[in-house]
Amino acid sequence: MEIILDVKEFKGKKKAHNYLKKVLKFPDYYGKNLDALYDCLGEIGEETLITVPKAIQEKGYLGEYGKTMLQVFLDAAEENEALKVQIK
Repeated sequence: MEIILDVKEFKGKKKAHNYLKKVLKFPDYYGKNLDALYDCLGEIGEETLITVPKAIQEKGYLGEYGKTMLQVFLDAAEENEALKVQIK
């Protein structure tokens, strides 16, 4: 499976987490924070490539929170063999 995330959905933490829950089909108990994101990415069981827009770390999107979120994606991919992440 390949998922390309839409940068327009990353204007605010709440909007970003709601979007990620929907597009990545996270369970209802998804906590909508970076720890929960890491946990749910770790549970992905089928081969998945997620393309994350580098721009989420810019002002006007998520800024510093976006930088941390990018690292969460990369860390989760390092731990989960089924998950591949590319930052574009």
